[in-house]
Amino acid sequence: MLFPFEAESDVPGERQVTWMTQLALALSYIHLSRVFHRDIKAENVLLSEHGQIKLVDFGMAAVFESSAASMAQSKKGTPFYFSPEKADGVGGYDSKSDMWAAGCILVEIGTGERLLRPIHSDRPEVRQQREARIEGVGRTTGSALLEEVARGLLQFDPKQRLSGNGMLFLLQAPAAPAGRGQHAAAEAEARLSEEAAEEERAGKEADTPGRCAPAPGHAWALVCP
Repeated sequence: MLFPFEAESDVPGERQVTWMTQLALALSYIHLSRVFHRDIKAENVLLSEHGQIKLVDFGMAAVFESSAASMAQSKKGTPFYFSPEKADGVGGYDSKSDMWAAGCILVEIGTGERLLRPIHSDRPEVRQQREARIEGVGRTTGSALLEEVARGLLQFDPKQRLSGNGMLFLLQAPAAPAGRGQHAAAEAEARLSEEAAEEERAGKEADTPGRCAPAPGHAWALVCP
């Protein structure tokens, strides 16, 4: 079953937090492995009958050998979910482009309405539409936490945008005061860099218990606990 904002018109905020936490785990895992999905969208995030999120369709994914060469240039993917830097096509983009797309998914399931047009422009009218969708997440779900996560994911500047770990940091600390999105992103980015450097030195694969792992018999699906 597809990520079911179309199947259920009134999904409880608590369930959406669970879904987005699982998606954050999947994104953190692949980005730590230097994989950019490049086509994150609702149709590629599946919900199993047991309530597990599966991130699928890695046909457009890119793998980078090192963090020093980690900027993609190709405009592969679905335009409605393009990040500002990917749509711009000037300086390249990295894993934070996947995070923007995750924010688009969140505003879709959080409001129960699909995006009818891209929201990556910095034009005043598009900024207003983007902010309205973000505020709509909190209003519809009754969750200030989900609204803050949406705002952190849809930061126009990729340096200020939540990483997979930053998203996870917020979602697993629901009692944290509002307005910590950028601070959480910076803190999680530092942790992510330290983990990546440590694993590179040790020459180990990123298969720490508790992270997402490839689903048995399905090379392109990630199953999150």
